[in-house]
Amino acid sequence: MKKLTALFLSVLMFVSLCVPAGAFGFEAVETVTENSASPAESDNTALTSDPLLKPGLNTITGTTAAEDFEAWTSDKPAIISSKNATSRGVGKSPASATGHAADNSLVLSWNKANTTTYPVFYIAARMEKDRKYALAFNMYSDVAEVSSDICAWVMSSDGAKIAVNLTDVFKKSITAKSWYSYNNPALTWNQETGNVLWIQGKAPSNAAPDFHWYLDDLLVMPYYKITYLDTDGSILSVDQVLYDEEGSIVTSYAPVSDNYPDGVIGWSTALNATESMTSVELANDDVYLYPVLAPDTYFTYESDIINASTGNSFTVTAADAASWSVDVGTSDATYITDGNTLTVTSQGYAGIVTVTATDTQANEHTHVFRLFSGDKWKPGLNTITGTTEAFGFEGISQEDIFATVDEKSGEVLTGKIMNGAGNSSGKYEPHWFLINNPRANDVNGSTTVAYANYRFTYLRQIADYNPRIEVERPINYQFDVLSSGTLYTLVNGAAGSNVYTDSLGSGSTSVWKHENITVNISTSKLAKEGTAFISTGPKNGSPFNNSISGLYCFMDNISYTPYYKITYIGLDGETVAATDYVLYDERGDLLTEYVPDLTKVDGAHGYSLTKDGARIGSVPLENKDITLYASDATELLFGSKSFAVEGESFTVPTPAEAEVATENFRVWLDRDGNKYRSGDVLSGDALDALIGMSFTAYYQDVSVPAMGMAFEAKSAANVNIARFSTNKFTYAELIEDEGRGVLHASAYMFNTTASTDSRVSLVASKPFDAYEYNIIQYTYKVSTLKDKNLNDIAKAQAKFFYNNGKGNGIWCSSPAADGCTGEHTPVPVYYATATKDYQTLIIDMGLEENNITGHGWTAGGTISELHIDPAKIQVSGVQDTYIDSIRVYRDGIFTVTYDTNAPEYMEDLIQKDVAPETGRGVGTGYLLSDDKPVLESYIFRGWALTPDATPDETITSVDLTDDLTVYAVWSLEPDYPTVQKDVSIRSGADNVNGIRFYAKVTAQTRAFLEEYGFIVALEDTLGENELTFNFKDGKTGKKLYAYGAAYNKTEGFDYQYDLSSTGTVTFSAVCTGIPESGYSKRIVARPYAMFLNNGLEFTLYGSSVRYSLKEAAEAIRTAGGEAYEANKEYIDSILGE
Repeated sequence: MKKLTALFLSVLMFVSLCVPAGAFGFEAVETVTENSASPAESDNTALTSDPLLKPGLNTITGTTAAEDFEAWTSDKPAIISSKNATSRGVGKSPASATGHAADNSLVLSWNKANTTTYPVFYIAARMEKDRKYALAFNMYSDVAEVSSDICAWVMSSDGAKIAVNLTDVFKKSITAKSWYSYNNPALTWNQETGNVLWIQGKAPSNAAPDFHWYLDDLLVMPYYKITYLDTDGSILSVDQVLYDEEGSIVTSYAPVSDNYPDGVIGWSTALNATESMTSVELANDDVYLYPVLAPDTYFTYESDIINASTGNSFTVTAADAASWSVDVGTSDATYITDGNTLTVTSQGYAGIVTVTATDTQANEHTHVFRLFSGDKWKPGLNTITGTTEAFGFEGISQEDIFATVDEKSGEVLTGKIMNGAGNSSGKYEPHWFLINNPRANDVNGSTTVAYANYRFTYLRQIADYNPRIEVERPINYQFDVLSSGTLYTLVNGAAGSNVYTDSLGSGSTSVWKHENITVNISTSKLAKEGTAFISTGPKNGSPFNNSISGLYCFMDNISYTPYYKITYIGLDGETVAATDYVLYDERGDLLTEYVPDLTKVDGAHGYSLTKDGARIGSVPLENKDITLYASDATELLFGSKSFAVEGESFTVPTPAEAEVATENFRVWLDRDGNKYRSGDVLSGDALDALIGMSFTAYYQDVSVPAMGMAFEAKSAANVNIARFSTNKFTYAELIEDEGRGVLHASAYMFNTTASTDSRVSLVASKPFDAYEYNIIQYTYKVSTLKDKNLNDIAKAQAKFFYNNGKGNGIWCSSPAADGCTGEHTPVPVYYATATKDYQTLIIDMGLEENNITGHGWTAGGTISELHIDPAKIQVSGVQDTYIDSIRVYRDGIFTVTYDTNAPEYMEDLIQKDVAPETGRGVGTGYLLSDDKPVLESYIFRGWALTPDATPDETITSVDLTDDLTVYAVWSLEPDYPTVQKDVSIRSGADNVNGIRFYAKVTAQTRAFLEEYGFIVALEDTLGENELTFNFKDGKTGKKLYAYGAAYNKTEGFDYQYDLSSTGTVTFSAVCTGIPESGYSKRIVARPYAMFLNNGLEFTLYGSSVRYSLKEAAEAIRTAGGEAYEANKEYIDSILGE
């Protein structure tokens, strides 16, 4: 007999996140002024910036000693808090425990803990990934009974991952009634960075009603990080130190001398130092070592950091007579040479000027001069740097960056790049200073950042724009921020009327956040004459400091980038028909070319860059605005090459003939998105309709996967799935249903007091590109929906969630992380209805209307997880879900058409077609639809590439390279097994009673089948349910039926009750061992037959017959004859006579 095995799935245990609390109020802007108060005193030295991270000191005590809690007279939750305890406090440790004195320790206590508990000590400490720590503590528990459930771990700051597993050694100590001591003098933190260290235990449910968990002698001491910086400000290497050879904490560090980059002769803690340091004092702060450069004796110049305002010049003198080569880059600077002297004059544009001189010995000498913050600007370039790069603070001195301005004349006394000044003693003194990055992370890994020491002091480019940036032109403004509160961003001033927004910086209290906004003053009342400057600074409170405590504001990586202006001139060659502003593509990357929009000018067939010039297909964006002239020329334009139509037909050119790139070329597209393939011949009306048309080349790589991820329920077929799990289901199993391999997940009154978020979770093996893969396709069946009173529900919400790399996974916490408080989920609300049929839901996350602002599919660039709540029953009732597949397809322009391909003359029998899949991307392993057509009297066998294919030629996936049509393959539906109305009973001669059921199967049907037999259940148990292999206990998943196979082709058995001359087989099933109390209970018997379809079982069921043993006996007695007379005593005993 074949056995069907159910696979039960693991259940996720969600651990609560530890999110720092803190709300910062928004104060109304009445007056925002730079001279509202005197600044606080500030020391421009690299002070300790993070009180939770002090190298060389125990984070708990602020000294080198471990915390023994002897001086603690009360609990201090700001330092160590806890979870899951009845109470927490400081108390004496038990004298009965060995290995530790009976002195003060931190104690967690429980009263009447009759379930498994997880004691947690939350320790306020900055735990940075890959930093080393000296970590030590003693721990004990007086649980009454030690079992396998006694555990202990050191965990990540969100409690999601284990850093150190102490289970076995801790259990051994507790068993011996002894304290456990952990001491690792060089633990490399292998988890993500966070502000809390977890020490967590587990106590079993059979522990004593009252027990305690003790922690003592706690040491969390970060190593010093010694960071060596290269000449360009990037990190060259990192050393970590804490102990010397004698085991004492180091107080000084000797820089190494075997790691010098070219031109470097030593190291110093000071930027631009001329003398090397042989020893650096260690004073509980990380150390940054800047390169000391070998003196440049060939060139003489005042500075290589230049303010780019119009007319500023600098002179470079070479050591001997020289020939000069100067690359001014995007700066447009001019220069003159006079022998061995070069003078460069700024034209107002920032940028990089590279100077090369060739000396009298033909040796080349090169030096780079950086021009910052001019008064002119170019579209597509950061106005501070004159490049596409943001302005960071590495490698430039405080004096070179920040302005000091004479209060009366407005003259800039110092500083060349940024203005962050405020009024103090008659001068505008800086209120922004350089400091080592206090919280480097993936968002901002810079070594040097800027911090403000007072509110209402605004950081901005030093020069006003001249000319101003027009009102209509948007400006992209980006920066990194780490701030205790939100910031003011202002345009052209520092009064309340200049505020553009006061919300930036939200969600950056403990980690760096990247802000990226488009400043568009055309929609506001600001700056009617255009933008002269944009500034940003802290809004709330005073004074500010350079530590991650109290009030603080840090900024870095600043850019102001004006958009390109695209002007469309009409067909008359003079009138402005439309204007467009562009800068970024859909991925947030700077555009490098612009494809003209044919809808901008009515009647235009294309555009040229000059009046009556040659038409172009695209225009390179090269930091200048573009004017396009509409053209009504009749040639066909492929890319940027025109083709005349000569004769009555036209052959679509190859990309090589059109002089465009050939690699990954797929098709040509007209303005309406219609596809044309190289070699297609156009003629007649089709050609006439295309006169003057512009065609663009469409590219997509066919060698990459067509699927971002795919859960196929049978793990061997999954695509890019590392693991899947289910949560809050009563049970879940992998089964075969209707010829499908599915995940069956059932929730039966899981929680009747709260909503049930029964969830299926998929984790990708590798995060996939959210821009490239964005079409969710979900094939499922929900067979049962009931409320908590077991009344049928018409529908329940099916909800999707995804991890887009923003916030805390599939949601963002409050205060807003990454500006997206709430869940990452599509905009539309989808509902599941109870049905016997499988359905397919498609969600195109490439459509803007399907994305919530801040939670978009592409917000983080990649997707690493996809989750679904199949049926959200708000007050838990019953749901029964069958998931065939959850897939994410590649986006594109291609269509897969599913031809029902009904046999000739059978078209009228079609009951369901499968819709085409549109907007799909090419690639390998494209999974064909799990939706199935329906044709009366036929069985769907699969999809094939030709209309005359056989079942053996069906496929489930294809390497998609273009539009594709696949064809349904059909077989005539076999006859169902025919149940016989008559039953019989066993004679009872062997003292084993029984009732026998019969069914027949024809020879033709039998040849098609893999297995057949009977499935039976008690009528009282079955109720109104249908008797199939899915009939199970909703609470446990236990099968409520029995079955037996009479025939199985693979296993080689064939039990026949009778065989007719035509080959029809009668098979039977007998239910034996019926107790006397069950003589009157009806048994429902139903024949079944299984065949294989693409390797999956499909089950056919015959009609049911219902009989009890007593009814069968009554029928025999009523019929009389030899059957009754020969067994009269036995029959009468069943009937109770």
